Amino acid sequence: MQGVMLAMISEPAANGFPKFIWCVANDGRVFEAKTHPSTPGQYHGYPLEGEDDMKAYVTKTWAARCQALG
Repeated sequence: MQGVMLAMISEPAANGFPKFIWCVANDGRVFEAKTHPSTPGQYHGYPLEGEDDMKAYVTKTWAARCQALG
């Protein structure tokens, strides 16, 4: 839910739902949730692990957006 509130979403697909939603847990773990075209709006989440460019981007962007909210 926080990922949506902070606009940590990919561009909407043709069905109107974003394909991906990202969030960062309080302990710093980064998660990605993905939907499938046959089940729009239903997401499966999993942690992004290791040295991943997307993980680094999400962490940096999350911190900036949280800071902007105060």
